[in-house]
Amino acid sequence: MDIEELKITAELARLKISNDELQSSFGAFEQMLEYFAEMQDADTLFKLSGAESGRAAPLERFRSDSHEHIPPQCTPESMLHNAGEHDGRFVVVPNVL
Repeated sequence: MDIEELKITAELARLKISNDELQSSFGAFEQMLEYFAEMQDADTLFKLSGAESGRAAPLERFRSDSHEHIPPQCTPESMLHNAGEHDGRFVVVPNVL
């Protein structure tokens, strides 16, 4: 990504950012994009490792049949209950950008 792409992205997001702000935050944006690429690579490797070993990659992060091995504060129900904000039965995920 170059500074012009960052400027266009900010405009598409309707963010009013000065050229000085763009220049000073450009390194952080590049670092963030690198993290996203690393996460995508890790996710791809995870999926491939399941497929290559002859078993399907797990779609669920929690087992639905048992929570015996999970501490009570880490069960899916308790984590959903502890979410900061709810919209009906949904958890509101804060906008971080």
